[in-house]
Amino acid sequence: MTAPISGPYYAEYGSKTDSAGSYRIQRTRYRQRRPYDKPAPYRYIKTVTLNALSTDGAFHGSANAWTGKSPWQSYAYPCNKDTPEVAAALSIARGRFVSKLGDPSGWAVTLAQRAQAMNMITARAIQLYRFAVLLRQGKVDLALKHLRAHVPQGLRAKSRSFAGLFLELHFGWSPLFQDIFNSVKLLESDPPVGKIRGHCRLPIQWQGGSKLPGADWAWFWKHTGYAVTYFQSGVVVENPNLFLASQLGLTNPAAVAWDLVPFSFIVDWVANVEQFLTQWSDFHGIRLIDPHFGFKAQVQTHSVYTITHRGRETYRRVVDSSCISTERILGVPEVKLGIRRGFRLSPSRGLTAISLLLQKGLRGG
Repeated sequence: MTAPISGPYYAEYGSKTDSAGSYRIQRTRYRQRRPYDKPAPYRYIKTVTLNALSTDGAFHGSANAWTGKSPWQSYAYPCNKDTPEVAAALSIARGRFVSKLGDPSGWAVTLAQRAQAMNMITARAIQLYRFAVLLRQGKVDLALKHLRAHVPQGLRAKSRSFAGLFLELHFGWSPLFQDIFNSVKLLESDPPVGKIRGHCRLPIQWQGGSKLPGADWAWFWKHTGYAVTYFQSGVVVENPNLFLASQLGLTNPAAVAWDLVPFSFIVDWVANVEQFLTQWSDFHGIRLIDPHFGFKAQVQTHSVYTITHRGRETYRRVVDSSCISTERILGVPEVKLGIRRGFRLSPSRGLTAISLLLQKGLRGG
């Protein structure tokens, strides 16, 4: 890199013993001159053997933090931006960064569905008008009955009626009012200026093993840990009109087309399709100043290797290891298409799913 930032400078040191206490440190850094106001790339990895026990006191390189392991999953591993948990956390951190630019509205989708929206508004407006006329005439009982018009008979019919009203509220009135609220707030507020930061923390937890059919050996490992990520940048609005159009949801046809796909919202519950499609229009009209992102990940691994002979265990080797990875990267993290981490079925999502099942899945009346 050019002045005032120079580098990279690489250092590596540690203890190469094949026992507990073996460690390896790798560091890549850059130097810059005063006033030290620019983010610089940085990478730090520390791998340590925390505990090592074996039947014969030998570990055959499995406790040495410097040697390659086979299988590699049997030892704590360094993370990078493409490690699944880190990539998922970076996508969430980016999403939280984008949300701080302002709550976007979906007028493009609303306009595309204007026929359904107008039918819904017209039907409810006529119902409210007739209710008001009957109430003005003093016919309170008739007015109340009209407000609760078309009450169905039977459990299944009532269930469908409730499901229809809930879906109308959830996907009709609620988004419409939210669009109006977000648009008013957007038009009244000043464009964002200054530093914005989004962050996320996700757990790392998985396990596995290796054993060939008929073999007398077996290997088991378990990984636990966490990944903490962030995305930070200075923000300046250079094109207010383009930024406004982006916030109104009018600059990304692909995202609008996806929103119009029936039941696409259900896919978005478990996969980040919408965020993947909108990443190319997140910063329309905005100039990012010194954008950078990074992570800190820690993985602790418990590994057990055994040998059996005629059904009796003759050898056991246990190695506990840890790896801490820290990295700062210049630029904007990309959103990788994948399954959302930590998906949970909330009461609202559960009620929506039940309503859709009642409306679309049941037959008869």
